[in-house]
Amino acid sequence: MFVKWRIGYLAVLVAGGLATQAQAHLIDEGLITLDDPLGSPSDEASFIQTHEGLSTTPTYLGKNDSGNFDEGEVSSSHFTATTPSGTSSDLTWDLTGTGFVLNWVLVKDGAEAGTQGDQLYRLYSVSSDETLTSGSPQTITIDGDKGISHFSFFGSEGEGPGPGGTGVPDGGTTAMLMGASLAGISVLRKYIRK
Repeated sequence: MFVKWRIGYLAVLVAGGLATQAQAHLIDEGLITLDDPLGSPSDEASFIQTHEGLSTTPTYLGKNDSGNFDEGEVSSSHFTATTPSGTSSDLTWDLTGTGFVLNWVLVKDGAEAGTQGDQLYRLYSVSSDETLTSGSPQTITIDGDKGISHFSFFGSEGEGPGPGGTGVPDGGTTAMLMGASLAGISVLRKYIRK
């Protein structure tokens, strides 16, 4: 009997482990060094399109510039961020009802330490399960000694998970529910056999 319960507990733990691993967040696409700053939001969007080989230009959703939000296609009420200080910041977003999803976050730093003119950026893509809402706060960082200057949000039209609203289920929740169901069935089978 003890072995049977141990198998049930093991199934629940495995499902919980799968749920934890399946939760993706912001995906760091790397640090980018440019000779000159990109400038306007349309320049930043064009850069992302070229850098990532996209067929369309991402839509400018807004920008947090030292705690002041510059609205693009959506209002600032859909984003929260710690005021950029140092080299990291925590972000959350909920774009429900806006007609847009978040696909990219571009972080800007000042000039690279020790050189003149080199501009640092860090690009993040957003995992398909969090393009509509972030869930928990997501941390962005930048390398360098000047801290975060601003971060810009870019997306596409859509109303659900994934770019353009394609319905991609949350793998973590699905795995956890499936594991709990299998564990429940296993326990029921043991009681029915008696």
